[in-house]
Amino acid sequence: MVKRSWGWVGLMALVLCLSVSWMTGCAKKATLLTGSHQKLKDIVFTENFDQGLRNVWAPISAAGGNFARFGRVEKGKVLVSVPAGNSWGKTGVRTLQPVFKIDDTMNANPMQIVLDFDPDNTTGYIAAIAPESHPDVVHAMQSWFHWFRRPNGEAGIYLRNFRTNQTASLAPGVKAPAAAPRQIVFSVHPGSVEVSTSSGEKFTLIQDWLKSGTPVYLHVHSHPGPEGDPASFALDTVTVGR
Repeated sequence: MVKRSWGWVGLMALVLCLSVSWMTGCAKKATLLTGSHQKLKDIVFTENFDQGLRNVWAPISAAGGNFARFGRVEKGKVLVSVPAGNSWGKTGVRTLQPVFKIDDTMNANPMQIVLDFDPDNTTGYIAAIAPESHPDVVHAMQSWFHWFRRPNGEAGIYLRNFRTNQTASLAPGVKAPAAAPRQIVFSVHPGSVEVSTSSGEKFTLIQDWLKSGTPVYLHVHSHPGPEGDPASFALDTVTVGR
């Protein structure tokens, strides 16, 4: 009886240990998923990709890109790696529904889109907002943020609207970060957008298309600096709120 009792105690201790370990792992994951956007109190959209793309996202495969060949969703991340020689290699994801609509309350309290990346697996991408979900968003009205690092180490970063030829870039002589920013944040007002990065860059553009009532869709896809370079990204989480 004594031996059986101790065996039962040992089994219960093992179960307790595994339970604590599992809960600790979950707690760590929750911290990783929420720590970067704790300032957002009113969250209207969140995505950690644990369930894949579901019916929320559509793949992007444009201008040499191909999600089936170069992209996948694995371990709660969108992972894209496009080899050299694939033109612009636009491979990624876009929301099928708007993440929010512009309204006048955003004048004083902008809506924010927070994107968290894995810098170790990111060499070139764009994140863009647009009034439609477009398979190649450069051809839509858009506000387009781009960071890239070439194989020779040269890096670039800017915010642009290709329809209106507006560009916000770094001051002359200021170098783009050589490592991908771990986080970027779109702050969207009626009539303007600001993008800030965890590495300290900030860009602002007046955008007349951001009118009250306009839907806002999110696009994220790989994009090299010059055409034909390799490009990759690892997107962890997306959170929208204010």
